[in-house]
Amino acid sequence: MKRLYCVTMPDGVQYGIPAEYIAHLYAKCPGSSSVEGDGYLKMLDCFDTNNPMFKDWCRNHLHWSDVKDYAIVISSEAQISSEDEYEYGWTDGGKQYLHTISSSDTQVYEQIKGKVKAIEEYEWKRLFLGRSRLDFFIFVISTMTAMMCLTVKLELGILAIILHMICGCIALTMIALAIINMTRFTRLKNHGRI
Repeated sequence: MKRLYCVTMPDGVQYGIPAEYIAHLYAKCPGSSSVEGDGYLKMLDCFDTNNPMFKDWCRNHLHWSDVKDYAIVISSEAQISSEDEYEYGWTDGGKQYLHTISSSDTQVYEQIKGKVKAIEEYEWKRLFLGRSRLDFFIFVISTMTAMMCLTVKLELGILAIILHMICGCIALTMIALAIINMTRFTRLKNHGRI
């Protein structure tokens, strides 16, 4: 399904911005959701149901400069040169949700969608690998500390037991975080985001 957020500028030129790109920007915004990927799907659902939240979020949180590189010209009457007029058009111009576009625009749309997917794939893989390495490092350090505490348990007494329990809890937490991250990564991959 094609999803274009269509904006009419003051000069009458209509631009379509792929809703997937706007959803990508929303998902990157702090506080957009509690679980990675939920914000992306939430925005696409808002677009599909013509929920005004999609328009409101675009108007209040994005600038024309954030989306202009991903915009497709839908209809062109006259060009204007003022970036300020386009910024005004982005916030206060006419808006539409388009689910169909002309065949000539389809190729451009698919190219832009491919760029968005490549950006997301890179970001999610980098995030996942970074978290996995950090979790593994903390797990190894915690496990080694827990094992050292066991060997000196007789000499340090209760302090060694407490330290062993703390390090064991940290190691188990790291295992749980790794499982959560893998689940999120798999879920995003199944939804076609990676």
